Amino acid sequence: MRVALRAPRDEDLPQLGGQLALDRLVEVVAPLDLARDARVAEVDGQLAGSCWVRVVSSVTVFSADGTEAYCAGQVTPGHRRKGAGSALLAWAVQRARATPGVCEAFTIASTSDALPLVASFGFRHAKTVYLMTHHAPATVPRPVWPEGMRPVASLRGAELEDAVVAACDRALDDRPGYRGANRARVARLLAHPGTDPALCIVAMRDDEVVGLNYCRLDRQGAATQGWVEDLGVARTVRGAGLGRALLRHGIRELARRGASAVLLGVDAANTPALRLYERTGFTRSEEVSQHRLALG
Repeated sequence: MRVALRAPRDEDLPQLGGQLALDRLVEVVAPLDLARDARVAEVDGQLAGSCWVRVVSSVTVFSADGTEAYCAGQVTPGHRRKGAGSALLAWAVQRARATPGVCEAFTIASTSDALPLVASFGFRHAKTVYLMTHHAPATVPRPVWPEGMRPVASLRGAELEDAVVAACDRALDDRPGYRGANRARVARLLAHPGTDPALCIVAMRDDEVVGLNYCRLDRQGAATQGWVEDLGVARTVRGAGLGRALLRHGIRELARRGASAVLLGVDAANTPALRLYERTGFTRSEEVSQHRLALG
């Protein structure tokens, strides 16, 4: 059985658009060059799977300094354990190595078949991520804002970009792997037609940006879900309840826009965040593993 790799063609996209994440947030952050950064696998003339490589940050959608490559792929169930996955992952690692500035690759493994495959290429487990879901966002209580702090959802254009960069850098500067917000990516994401700037909620203390909750709506047919993508609070105000207030405010805004459920991802080792989400009504719905490979 021979596995052949090639770049995706336009006629493949109706079948592979979801696998290539062309309808997801990562496509807005890092648009895919199909000829350069994606491959499909064919076995006996049939599409057996696909993969792609994007230079993005593993910490937040708003940062990427060009040092991390996200490798993702999928093989159709009937072609697993037949060499397609190995061929696709080998190409993805090679592509990541050939990308200037990239020194580390990461991937997400969510199936039992994927774990031994990524390990065979030298990827090592980095962290476990819980996908959590709130099934009744309209029932979340109103936020109680700490004294002197308030939410701001009216910023637009350059003012909003400035605030998001400041919020990320103050909230995430102690997060391993965070190297600063990428202003160009912030601007591209906020300018996208699918982004509601009012769901990019900034917290202020006087004139200082001290927190951020970036939320988005995801409409799939008749269903509407909300996502809490990035929630962070500056170290100088942690412990005052600002994170809880931002979280509640974002969930209520998503529910007001029609979200029947709200989802988020959290590092399983982040005990304070897990406690906050569980107390707000989120439950664990899925567990995935992030694996990393040094390319230096």
